[in-house]
Amino acid sequence: MENADKSPFSFSMREEQIRQVFAQMEQRGERLVAIYHSHPAAPAYPSPYDIEHACYPETAYLVLSLAGQQPVLGCFRIHGKQVTPLRCILY
Repeated sequence: MENADKSPFSFSMREEQIRQVFAQMEQRGERLVAIYHSHPAAPAYPSPYDIEHACYPETAYLVLSLAGQQPVLGCFRIHGKQVTPLRCILY
């Protein structure tokens, strides 16, 4: 997905692009299992903005922090205002 904000500080997607991607996924028999984004200078935890704009409660939200010397990956479910950590298994 392309960042409609064209910003290093925020991310949004155009509704038309979202519809196109979901239509392609449906044609292929795919389903949305995770949404990934990075926090260049913040922890690997959903920000208040992330929580406010989370629209897929059945989906894992992966947040990659680049704030430290080593990248840190957090994995969460966001339902309403509730953030629940998930165990991530990386292959």
